[in-house]
Amino acid sequence: MQIGSCWFDASQQELRNQASNQDWKMAPYESEVLSQLVQHRGQVVSNQALQIAIEQHGETEASLLAIIQKIRSFLGKEHDSLIETVSDQGFLLHRKTSSNQQSLLDRPKRMIPYGRYFAISALTLAIVALMYNAIGHADFFQPHFQHEVVTQQGKRVVLHWYATDEQEAQLQEQVNGVAKVLQSCRIVPWTSILLAMSHDQHIASVLLKSEMKESEHYKNIKVMLDEPGLSFFNKEWAEEVGACE
Repeated sequence: MQIGSCWFDASQQELRNQASNQDWKMAPYESEVLSQLVQHRGQVVSNQALQIAIEQHGETEASLLAIIQKIRSFLGKEHDSLIETVSDQGFLLHRKTSSNQQSLLDRPKRMIPYGRYFAISALTLAIVALMYNAIGHADFFQPHFQHEVVTQQGKRVVLHWYATDEQEAQLQEQVNGVAKVLQSCRIVPWTSILLAMSHDQHIASVLLKSEMKESEHYKNIKVMLDEPGLSFFNKEWAEEVGACE
């Protein structure tokens, strides 16, 4: 199956980038995620369905967002928008790359929780910047920063920060500030919060994840920034988007 400049062989669990001549021997659960998107190409595949596909291969700790971003990274910047994030519903694999990716980037700063994100799907979240020297390594999508936050009610919430080395150096203090915001909250209804920034630091991605015994709930938020950084993540904003109370 052709996906952009890549050829996906589901039977061999292999993705080959014909432009860069790179091969990726995918883990079974990674291949299953891409297979689900290919089988339902042009349709939204729910987060729940993809998470179940991952867990069917015995992988319970893998992050769906990290897998999607790893696939986008391998597709390359010209084709990573083929996989679209659809609000907090799931992901959609397009048949061809959108030609109007710039339109949303001209919009003023705002949270964009609904609609189509042709531009936002082109995010090079921190992980994308690592693709050229890290593809194939087991620790490729390990977060650069992971911190356990204890709320006022004693609940433990894990904060993950995906970043390039340059971003980590610049934004470490601000990530600590996000942790302090969560610590000041009375209630945080999530078990983990993942943060990532586009390469130019003008688009932020915040994934809120809640794990329960029989189900998982996700809320994916994209924020257009006038100024680079995580200063938008203050208590007022966190309460507004439902990150905490």
